[in-house]
Amino acid sequence: MVWVDPSGLTDYFGILEADIATPWGGIDASAGFVVDTDNLWHSGFFSTGGPAHGLSGGLGIGGGFVGEIEGFAQTLDANVGAVSFANFCAASDPGDRWDELTPVTGLAVTVGEGAGVAVSETQTDTATVEHLWGRTKHYGRRAVGAVRSGGRRAAGALRLAGRRIRGWFGR
Repeated sequence: MVWVDPSGLTDYFGILEADIATPWGGIDASAGFVVDTDNLWHSGFFSTGGPAHGLSGGLGIGGGFVGEIEGFAQTLDANVGAVSFANFCAASDPGDRWDELTPVTGLAVTVGEGAGVAVSETQTDTATVEHLWGRTKHYGRRAVGAVRSGGRRAAGALRLAGRRIRGWFGR
């Protein structure tokens, strides 16, 4: 390991991952839950995916750590029987060359089935606790507003619908 996080601000994650790669192309995909130690509100569910090249196939469940999980990364994934090792190198943009990357920003170990080695370029997105809480508050406020109106809006809508239906029949 050539990278150390002296501040202790590391993201820890549990992961379910799958990859299949040939020299002509493939895919690396994973999903899981991340705990963001520098801001717990940024913890949540994540998904990762992108093209892969190599000669590999695998499916596993496990965990790991990374400096910051969101964004682009290039990954070297080695599936060795029941264990898979993946290291992540941060990329500022998709298509960064290997020599332009931050050396090693994370590591994952999964247990499952697989064999081979692949290199992938992935994008990771998260649905954070902060985002999920914000959406919950938004819809909660809308529900409370509807209840506070005492059903006036619903009653008005029903009266209007009744008038329109009676109009269809000439009444």
